[in-house]
Amino acid sequence: MTARSQPKNNSRYSQTGIALLQVLLISAVISLLAIRFTITARDQLEMSARIDERVRAQLKALSTINEVIFLNLSESVSVTSDSYSNVELSLPPVASLNRYGAPIKWSDDVEVVIQDLNGLLPQIFVDHPLWKVLLMRSGMSQEVVDRYIGIWSDIQDKDLVSWDLGEEPSKLSTGGLFINGYAQNDKVLKWVFSDQPEVLNVFLKVSDINASFETNMLNAPKELLNALLDKQAAETILSSRALVGLKAGELETLLPDDYKTETIYTHNSNKIKVNVRVKLLDSVWEQSQTISFYASSAPPYKVLLKK
Repeated sequence: MTARSQPKNNSRYSQTGIALLQVLLISAVISLLAIRFTITARDQLEMSARIDERVRAQLKALSTINEVIFLNLSESVSVTSDSYSNVELSLPPVASLNRYGAPIKWSDDVEVVIQDLNGLLPQIFVDHPLWKVLLMRSGMSQEVVDRYIGIWSDIQDKDLVSWDLGEEPSKLSTGGLFINGYAQNDKVLKWVFSDQPEVLNVFLKVSDINASFETNMLNAPKELLNALLDKQAAETILSSRALVGLKAGELETLLPDDYKTETIYTHNSNKIKVNVRVKLLDSVWEQSQTISFYASSAPPYKVLLKK
């Protein structure tokens, strides 16, 4: 009797052990799934927070650009309505704005750079006198300068005659096309100077496709002044123009006589490039717009380019 009942007890214990093991495995799987769901939910929350930060940064950048436009159209800003008498303006004073590309702290998390396009060299006007000066001061010989200027002109003029009186090819050896029309972006500049990467890097910083033929060197960025002027002259202009209240006529006396021509003047133009950088927590958003002001139009400005 004892020998016969022993297998039944062992079988019952064995089934109980298997059931317990199954319960433990199922519990482990459920726990793993719960952990996975928790991690996924946390990741989704973090992702949503990043998207929210990015959208807020983007909206703040757009608002800042509108504020820059508003200030450039205004001589002064003040609250005149009694309904808003308690409103504190957070805009920087108009006098603190500059048009030569020096960073402006707009608020705790916003930095603005305003560049008047007449402070940059025009990419579509290859015959601008400062281009030759810039090329020569880059260490190129007269022969090399003439070749670059000639090729650059051939790409944008409408005829098929090469600068060396031959026939224009269909494309450069580097792949750049002879479009026989004005450049619409900086690709032509990149094609021409693709074999001079260091020079090209400087040229891209000191030129623009929408820049005018008339140039105001007092609005030139630091890189252009250093490239065109001797060190002492460049440093004098850089330090002097940062002084509030200094008039353009006083700054003009700082320019060398070689740069006092009909095409080099000292007043602002109606075209500016605005770059805004917003940093909110871990999110950074950068926005750029090229704007042209027209006093007689409604609205009195036009956006030429957005990036």
